[in-house]
Amino acid sequence: MNVLVQGLLFLLLLSFGALLMGTALTPGILLVLEIARLTEGWPALGRAFALGVSVMVGYFLYGFTLMALIVLISKLLPKPAEGEYPYFSSPSILWFLNDAILFPASKTFIDFVPLSGINLLYYRLLGAKIGRGVQLNAQLIDCWLVEIEDDVVIGGGAVIVCHVAEGGRLKLKRVKIGRGATIGMGALIMPGVEIGEGALIGAHSVVLSNKKIPPRTTWVGLPVRPVRRHRS
Repeated sequence: MNVLVQGLLFLLLLSFGALLMGTALTPGILLVLEIARLTEGWPALGRAFALGVSVMVGYFLYGFTLMALIVLISKLLPKPAEGEYPYFSSPSILWFLNDAILFPASKTFIDFVPLSGINLLYYRLLGAKIGRGVQLNAQLIDCWLVEIEDDVVIGGGAVIVCHVAEGGRLKLKRVKIGRGATIGMGALIMPGVEIGEGALIGAHSVVLSNKKIPPRTTWVGLPVRPVRRHRS
């Protein structure tokens, strides 16, 4: 039965992805077709340049359209609360659907808009609580369970994830990052983690589930260990 459910969910994901990404591609394809029509008869080099630019503009149209569609769909999906659930329970399937709709943008576009403010708006609309002055160059998974206070800096390639699958159960728990904290490039923050105000997590470090990082301390490693306490 579980294999059947997994197979059905996989087919659903493929079908949904094709529909979602195909819809998002439509404005860009229309633009390219129009430029192709307008440049018919141009010299080869000029037409190639015009079409090349239109393809790239079309790509960005695709990306922004895709993000908007994902936000709209996300607003319609209920969000499972923090807790532990069997893999094939209703909350787990809801979690799967909420995370699955983010996959196309995270794999094909979101890396092109870091530090622009667009990614902050996107994640806020998906339910993340993000304060002012945040510099975010990271991937947020399970956005509705992420809380980031003011003036936090999160480096490139970092991942914040609020779920883990263990012992036949899906575990969802909120991640909280305090004001002025810094998370280094490529770090992994697991569910239930709380990072105190002004704390620093080193590059490529791993903060395991439910770890509490005290304010104004530096932690590095896999898993993280304390290095020093900052002066107040």
